[in-house]
Amino acid sequence: MRVKKNNCIIQSHGAIGMIYTKDFTIPKNTPESSPHHETLIVTKGLVYKVEFQFPAGCAGLVGLVVSDGGFQLWPSSLGEWFITDAFTIAFEDMYLKNTAPFQFDFWGFNLDETYDHTIYCRIGQADKEIFIARYLPNVAYEMVQKELAKTGDEQEAAKQELLANPFPWIKTEKGKT
Repeated sequence: MRVKKNNCIIQSHGAIGMIYTKDFTIPKNTPESSPHHETLIVTKGLVYKVEFQFPAGCAGLVGLVVSDGGFQLWPSSLGEWFITDAFTIAFEDMYLKNTAPFQFDFWGFNLDETYDHTIYCRIGQADKEIFIARYLPNVAYEMVQKELAKTGDEQEAAKQELLANPFPWIKTEKGKT
């Protein structure tokens, strides 16, 4: 499934979760001291993959920072920018986005005096506990504990039902057990 909304493409990635994409266009003559800002709406979940594609022509004149609620996420070095040309910066991550607002903030500068530049951004996010557990084993342990408790409760209910009526196939007078 692929849905385009507000210059963002959301792709259902089947079993794992979602891949969010954003075409982040930074106007020409945008200084680093007053960067262009846009947001990408996401869901609650674990970011497991991040890619930022800088097409040919950026020539080291374009920079990108992604933050969450004022906290700089990527690049991780505070005050630094991703700056490159004809290169895709791609890496795996384990960032758990579990508090609102469910969005990432994109900040960019463009020192090119002639052209706007677009950075193509992709963020892979596991949005269900079962898929998050694939990346965070401690979450898997907690999930197993919840499932064991649930199964134990179901078994106890079945046991109590059997104790209340140990021979359900034996009918008494008038169809009662």
